[in-house]
Amino acid sequence: MPAGARGRRTARISPLAGDASTRRYFRVQETRDTSVVALHPEPFDGESAPFLVVHGLLAGWGVPVPRILGVDGPQGVMWLEDLGDVTLQTALLESSAAQQRDFYRQALDQLVRLQRERRAGPQGASCFQIAFDFEKLSWELHFFWKHFLEAFAGATCRSRTARRSRTASTGWRRRSRPGRACSATATSTAAT
Repeated sequence: MPAGARGRRTARISPLAGDASTRRYFRVQETRDTSVVALHPEPFDGESAPFLVVHGLLAGWGVPVPRILGVDGPQGVMWLEDLGDVTLQTALLESSAAQQRDFYRQALDQLVRLQRERRAGPQGASCFQIAFDFEKLSWELHFFWKHFLEAFAGATCRSRTARRSRTASTGWRRRSRPGRACSATATSTAAT
């Protein structure tokens, strides 16, 4: 919590839905104001953490991002502006055709801005050092398997090869429906 925010105050704290990562998020409500606290499982460097580096770049380019209200890297805590629960998908479903066109135009404008500005960005920044090669893709698939399929979706694996490699996305089923394979939209072939 930032130094200016210390003192005796009461707040309502509610967990937010997970995002298939190792972080946990909580909404903090004090009277009419809300914010979000992100709890990381490990300490991080408050100057060079990837989220903070990318946040700084995006904010500098004029891309709308939540304000960072406080950071305590050694404790693994970030305090952020609360942008609410309405996603673009929800907004599109609840808007008129004219509003939908405006939302899509705004989204495309932001994508164009990102493409234009990234060329001028510091190429040494961590976000410009990631190559989505076999090693990185394998790591991402393993992370997806462990944190989404197993931990969040409650899937189990029927294939010994898939359990061993953790890179295959076939052969899993929901624990809530033993013996039934998942739908075709929830499975895919193994990475090669």
